[in-house]
Amino acid sequence: MSYLNLRLYQRNTQCLHIRKHRLAGFFVRLFVACAFAAQTPLSSAELYFNPRFLADDPQAVADLSRFENGQELPPGTYRVDIYLNNGYMATRDVTFNTGDSEQGIVPCLTRA
Repeated sequence: MSYLNLRLYQRNTQCLHIRKHRLAGFFVRLFVACAFAAQTPLSSAELYFNPRFLADDPQAVADLSRFENGQELPPGTYRVDIYLNNGYMATRDVTFNTGDSEQGIVPCLTRA
């Protein structure tokens, strides 16, 4: 290998080494930025359903406060399909009562 080729080889390997460090630094900064973005107050904000999206008069819309707590259905009796070990068993009317604030509604089951 001539002296000129050796110098070009050394220079190229140094540039490649610098590029690797720059690329690694970029990914570290990108990861840190994503981690901070995931912790913004917007990600932990409370849910709020604006009744104006449903009607011009907010008083004409039903109470939507239960959706703010993650409770999607009001307590009552619902027709449900019952599965056991991924196999369909039956369709029955099941009564759902209010549970803990974390649980929402829970089924009220009795022995048949």
